[in-house]
Order: sequence, then C-alpha cells, then structure tokens
Amino acid sequence: MPLQARARALPRWLPIAIALAVILAGAVLEVAWGQTQPGVETLSPDERAIMERNPERWRRMSPEERQRAVERYRQWRALPPEERRASPTAEPPAAPTAARMTIPTEAAAWPGFVAELKLAPMAAQLAAQTELKSIDGNVLTLALPATHKHLADKVYADKLKLALDQATGRKWMLAFEVGSPAEASLAAQKSRAQAAEKSRVEAAFRDEPFVQDVLSRFDAKIRPDSIKPLG
Repeated sequence: MPLQARARALPRWLPIAIALAVILAGAVLEVAWGQTQPGVETLSPDERAIMERNPERWRRMSPEERQRAVERYRQWRALPPEERRASPTAEPPAAPTAARMTIPTEAAAWPGFVAELKLAPMAAQLAAQTELKSIDGNVLTLALPATHKHLADKVYADKLKLALDQATGRKWMLAFEVGSPAEASLAAQKSRAQAAEKSRVEAAFRDEPFVQDVLSRFDAKIRPDSIKPLG
C-alpha cells in the first residue's frame, strides 16, 4: 500500500489520543512532584527553582519552617539591589540541627536520656534494658541483663550507636556487660512504676466499703490479677 494511502488509513482519532496521553502524563508527573514535595504549589517560579536545587532540605523541613524560610526569602527579594548584594541570599535553609544532647555521667539519669532518643524498635528495646556503667573517653559501657542478651546483637547495637553519635555529635564505642543487673534501666524504672500503680489500684479496690462487705459476708478472697484500672 502506498505511504499516502496508509496515512489516510490511520484512524482520525489516533493523533488526538496521542496528544491526550502526553498531556495526561505531564499532569501525572506534576501531581507526583506536588505529592513528594509538599507546599510547592504556593511558591513563585524563582522560589520553586531554589527549592528544586535543595529538594532533600525542603522535604525535611516542617510546614512552619518552610513558611519562615519563604518569608525570609521574600523579605530579601524586597530589599533594594545594593542591600541584597550586602546580605546573604535568603535561600531556604537546611532543616535546623537538633540541639546536641550530652550523655549523662550518672546512672540515674540514663533512663531519661534514653527516652529522648529516636530509635528503631529493637534498638529502643536494647537501650531501655541497659544501665549506664561507665564512660571512658569514647567508650560507653552498659550493663545488660542476661535475659536480654539477644538485644546486644550487632545490628541493634550499631543502630543504638548511630543514634548516640547523631544525638551527641561524637563517635562512640559500645561495650556491654551481659549478665549484670540493670536496676537503673528505663525498663526497670517503668516496671517499678507499673507495679506501684498496680498496688495502688488494688489497695483502693480493697478499701471500697462494698468490697469489704462482700469479703466479710462470704469469707471471699480477691484475686489480684482480676483487678483492672478503669479506662
């Protein structure tokens, strides 16, 4: 078939369908970009260009931090040219660095320090079960009960080390005394608090006049594990 005849044989709707597909693809890409980079829809072209040069920084910023960064940039843009040249360009800054934490030197302060760390679940369990024993230079020695020795696995220990490095701005080496009691650990602290609360609830239940009456009438006994706090 001649080329001209074959061209005439193409359906009339085919070019329209191709054009529509291209338009839709562009729309999908635009939506995807807006979803992965929240807040860009409110930016001007020059503001968006700056953001696109720093996409990771923009992504890590909270909505409030983005708003403040954009406002500072707009204030800078509103300055006369000579003042702008004398001032640093107000591009959106990197996400603010969290305040450095200091590892406590007292075992009693270790649970509170551990509770503030951002840890993966298993690394959080490891940290919660440990008690601070000593700090010698960059070597941090932690006690770990034998019942939880599996938490000292290198994978979990490395995650805890990384969190400590990032939180304090220092490089640490972790040493575990497996089998040592860890009465000053976060887990032990929580366990004691739960036991104390349980005892308080049980005592309050026993002191109820109705409960006292039932116990005396029927020579009954209370099963402690049956007492549950309301709510």
